[in-house]
Amino acid sequence: MESQPLPVLRPLRLGELLDQAIRLYRRNFLTFIGIIALVYVPLMVLQTVSTTILSSSLADIAGSRTPQEIFSNYAYWGGMLTTIIVAFLQFIFVQGIATGALTRAVADNYLGKPTSILDAYRGIGKSWLSLVGALLFVGILVIGISIWWIIIPCVGWFTGLGMLAFLGAAISPMVAPVVVLEGQGALMAVQRAWFLARRRFWPVLGTIFVLYLFNLLIVNGPTTIVNIILTTVAPSFGDTKAQLVVTAIIQSLVSIVFILIYYPLQMTAFTLIYFDL
Repeated sequence: MESQPLPVLRPLRLGELLDQAIRLYRRNFLTFIGIIALVYVPLMVLQTVSTTILSSSLADIAGSRTPQEIFSNYAYWGGMLTTIIVAFLQFIFVQGIATGALTRAVADNYLGKPTSILDAYRGIGKSWLSLVGALLFVGILVIGISIWWIIIPCVGWFTGLGMLAFLGAAISPMVAPVVVLEGQGALMAVQRAWFLARRRFWPVLGTIFVLYLFNLLIVNGPTTIVNIILTTVAPSFGDTKAQLVVTAIIQSLVSIVFILIYYPLQMTAFTLIYFDL
């Protein structure tokens, strides 16, 4: 297979960057989605099962009259435990391994080197460990800045919320390209991501805002419509337990589909933002 022509690497305007991201995403649609789906779908199936068990047990708890009945509901506690475990596995495998592999694939394809799903996973090596460590460090920073925002009068109140927004919206997604493409360690990756995003603060925020609108349109929009429909139709499912179970299953399936569509586009855009910076 012939390599794609190398792109002209120059600062891109917002419209050009989004156009490049969408074109790259369309050319590699199945590959990019497949990279995320490989680990995301099995975990979300487990999440759907645990949510179903949890929703069913909630209906039983609602009819409980004593604390003893609530604490002896093993289905509820099993569902809670499974949800926590799946969330942890999702952080490791999706935010760490799959996001690293997707970043590798986006970068390779953008630079004219077509990459398959397996090649993308092979290409990240052990960098996913640094990526997970960097994201954990970002989480620690979020906690620290939150304390600063809540506790410190005046200065904290005025600066904390802005730092939290910038850390979550710009720094956290930029960590993956820095770790995977530069081979930075966890702490240096966060520092490097902060430095890059700060250099072109307003253009980065503008791009993130447009991506946020895309997220509302592609993910939250259909999910909200489905929730409205379920609210209308749910009473026809029978008793309360059946309503909760069916609603939880449908919501999970809809969420899986539209997150699989949107998340690769988001990471494609952020990888191109990295090159742009």
